[in-house]
Amino acid sequence: MASLPESEVTKPVEKIHPNNLHGTHKDVIAHALQRLVEHTHPSTGHTDVTQGIHGPAHSEPSWLYKFVPELETLANKYHIGNFVAIRGTNQQFFESMPIYARLGMHLLFYGREQVKLLEGNKHVDHILREESIRQGKIYDSPESVKNIPSFIKAYQIQLDELLEPDIHKYGNFNEFFYRKLKP
Repeated sequence: MASLPESEVTKPVEKIHPNNLHGTHKDVIAHALQRLVEHTHPSTGHTDVTQGIHGPAHSEPSWLYKFVPELETLANKYHIGNFVAIRGTNQQFFESMPIYARLGMHLLFYGREQVKLLEGNKHVDHILREESIRQGKIYDSPESVKNIPSFIKAYQIQLDELLEPDIHKYGNFNEFFYRKLKP
């Protein structure tokens, strides 16, 4: 995920608000979340996690902008993410937010109990839980190991810090995701 020192943040940081994607119906955003999960499945030939749920909001593929066209405008106008402080120092840096989290947060602003999505009977929290479980199952599959290299690159993971640095020894993406670090 892209990180910037505080001094290099040249645009305002987006304050997530329902009006930021006011022209996009909540059902369309829910559908975009489902498509992001589908797009991550290795069986579809997509092994780059940055083209799915781990993709930063500012560089999403054009196929997603077709679902939620306002995302492109939003990404051009703002940095989408958060400032993160390095423990023990006063140093802050900006970390871009994955698009899945950004869209999910937008849906949550509508109120999880008040708004029903899709077929008129699913609440926001149900959609997010359902998609999270579905993504977990995808990443439990043995073929999900194909997603590991792009995840390492996207999040700049230092393999020498891992108890098991050989990525070929992980049976699936989730095994790598909850990997152990050296003491």
